[in-house]
Amino acid sequence: MINIIENAIKAAHSNVVVHFSITKESPFKFEISIKDDGPGIPKDVMEKLGEPFISRRKESMGLGIFLANAAIERLNGSIEMLNMKEGGALSIIRLPQPAL
Repeated sequence: MINIIENAIKAAHSNVVVHFSITKESPFKFEISIKDDGPGIPKDVMEKLGEPFISRRKESMGLGIFLANAAIERLNGSIEMLNMKEGGALSIIRLPQPAL
């Protein structure tokens, strides 16, 4: 999640919003959304999200989203990334309620 927030900060013009909620919908219980006001995710990058070594930044190895996705999936969760109509990107992480 830290990597996704850092990506949003790097892409944002001036604003990043992180929101946490608990939903009653099955099968997911926890939802974290990260929204920025940057240019959005380029189409060629969007098509390959989740693959290793995908990045447009010279200082990046392009493994952050790949590793975040792998960790979230190991927890039986999901991640959704999309561009907003008004600009910017939105990432939604959904995680199931832990077994007690």
